[in-house]
Amino acid sequence: GLFATIDCSWSRPKSYPTWGDVTLEVVAEGGVLSMNMFAQDISLYQDEGLKVSWPNWGSNMDLGLVKAFVDGVEQGSSPEVNGTDGLRATEVVEAAYQSIQTGEPVKLERDPVNV
Repeated sequence: GLFATIDCSWSRPKSYPTWGDVTLEVVAEGGVLSMNMFAQDISLYQDEGLKVSWPNWGSNMDLGLVKAFVDGVEQGSSPEVNGTDGLRATEVVEAAYQSIQTGEPVKLERDPVNV
């Protein structure tokens, strides 16, 4: 029941030998999800049934974002990701910066209407 997002695609300085570092690992009660966007694959490890799978996904994430936007305009539908999602992502980044400066955890308040 939890949705989370983070964009780590611009996390390296210009002097780094490769562009970005688009990897992410999510560890949860039911398994581990490892993603490496440059490798163009997702590995999903699940304790239930001791399964591992490699879900298929598209290779051009930017095209998917633009297509979703255009489809929404043409069909008058709400976007899957909206301005509130962007605001929440920005709040997480700002809290991370604040935590780095203070050396302390920063608690984010949850808005029960827009969770």
